[in-house]
Amino acid sequence: MSPSSHPALPAPPPPATVVLSDGALRLSGWTLTELEPDYYGRVFMRLAGQVAEAPRVGQTTNHMADARLPGLVSPAPINVQVAVHAAGDHWTVEIEWLPAPPVTVFTRTYSVNGAPVDLTVPQVDAVGREWQWTGGADERGVPVMADETLSLCALDELHELRGPLIPAPRPPRPSAGTGAAQVTPPADPPAPASARVHVPSLYARSLARLGRGGAR
Repeated sequence: MSPSSHPALPAPPPPATVVLSDGALRLSGWTLTELEPDYYGRVFMRLAGQVAEAPRVGQTTNHMADARLPGLVSPAPINVQVAVHAAGDHWTVEIEWLPAPPVTVFTRTYSVNGAPVDLTVPQVDAVGREWQWTGGADERGVPVMADETLSLCALDELHELRGPLIPAPRPPRPSAGTGAAQVTPPADPPAPASARVHVPSLYARSLARLGRGGAR
């Protein structure tokens, strides 16, 4: 009588290696799951696996600098939430994150409060400072802007703190056949650079009033 045959059990996946800001983990028996939408409709990803010893990594907020998941594309680098639970003779580690939307969705424009912002040209804030898109986004998928001092700010926060934003003036185009830009000279000589302050007209009156009255 021939022995009965049984289907072979699937082999467990190779261990995954995760590098956090304060340590590295080697997860066995790991799974990657797309969670149900939360109250706000956000869909988080969860990487769960086991380690033999209690991991010495910061729980709650952390940063995943690298993640090597055999057979899958690495989601790192990205900010994550880490939770560790004791489970008998091993420890279970759960790492969750919110995937950022693809950057290609706003390669030219991004909407702030329903108003489209052209990311291909510099934007001028309420005090006359120019900001340019860095080409990247934060963990929420919002474009990150930079000024001339390399200060960084998310576009929606920049709009709220220093808005409204207006496109920077474009340089005049050369006239046809001349090869040189035709610029009308100002009626009066310009003031010295140290005396000029370029601000949108909506704020000129309030700034002038503050300048006359001073601090109270």
